[in-house]
This record gives sequence, structure tokens and C-alpha cells, in this order.
Amino acid sequence: MAVRYATKTGNWSDVTVWDGGASKPTTGDTVVANTFTVTIDEDVNIGSGTIQTLASGAAASGGGFSITAGGRTVTANFLAGTTTCLTVSHTSGTVTINGNANGSAATASKFGISQTGAGGTLNVTGTPTGGGASSARGISATAGVLNITGTPVGGTSSGAGVYISGATVAITGDVTGGAGREGAEIASGTLTISGNATPYA
Repeated sequence: MAVRYATKTGNWSDVTVWDGGASKPTTGDTVVANTFTVTIDEDVNIGSGTIQTLASGAAASGGGFSITAGGRTVTANFLAGTTTCLTVSHTSGTVTINGNANGSAATASKFGISQTGAGGTLNVTGTPTGGGASSARGISATAGVLNITGTPVGGTSSGAGVYISGATVAITGDVTGGAGREGAEIASGTLTISGNATPYA
């Protein structure tokens, strides 16, 4: 279990992208973009480890991770720092995420996961949680289909656990408001909840 970080922009599968240049992140690691953009081009399993854009160890805040093609499965938690952590933009097929997604604690409008690909499906098993900064959503879905199995939670500021604007979203689980925002907020699109919904304070 270590802090691993990108040293250049490139693909996750390329060991030369990572500090040390000889191995990829593994189970339990904290993986930091370190101002670069890393494309997740293969299945990734770091267990309960965290993929993030928040500074840690020798790695700086900023940068981000992306998934541009369907057929990927990623097991990890996602944490936004000064930038959105993961952008999912595939336009066909399915991407599966097993883990939690957290909006930024300190930077407005930075999301744990941003889903932008029309035509693609994103399946998430975990807890999307809004951050402490304004509009720092756990997951922001502006296109495609999003299926969540878990319990979205609103943040302490105005960041919803899940924000929907133009996507089709189904949540299997309870939705809970935080101190400052709904567990799920919809501007447009479709939202179906199979569970209980509790308003925010």
C-alpha cells in the first residue's frame, strides 16, 4: 500500500507513466493524477484503494483520469481534489465501477465521477457522496445511462451525491440528503429510485 502517481500523460497500462517506471498501481494504493491525464485503457482493481486528483505524498493536486471506451471494469474509490477525478465519455458499451465517488472538499464544481458520453452505460456499485465545496457532486451525469446500486448521500455544501442533467439514471438503494444538498438532484433527464429518499437539512 503506497502512494503512486503519474509522471506524464498516458495510458494506465503503460508502466512508464508511473513513478519508478517499472510497475503499475496495485491493491490498496493511493493513486494520484499529479497534474497529468491518465486514460484507463484496461480493467483496474486496486480494491479499497483510492484514485484521486488531491495531492498526496510527493504528488500534486490536479490532472485527472478518463475512460473513453466501453468494456472497462474498475474497482477503486474516486476522490476529486482541485479537478474532477474521473471522466467517463464512452459512447457505446458498458463501463462498470465498483467503489465510492466523492466530490471535492474544497474546490467548487469538481466531481468524483463525471459521465459525459451519450449512448454509453455506466454501472456503479458504491456510495456517491457530495463534497464540502459548492456543487462538488459525487457523480455528475449529463448523458447516457447511469445505474447505481448503493446509497447516494448529499454533501455538506451544495454538492448532491448524484446530479442528473440529461441522463437516464436508476438508483437501487436509499437516497439521503446531507447538510447542504440532496442525495440525488435532477435538472433534466430521468430519475428512478428503488428505495427511500430523505431530504437534506
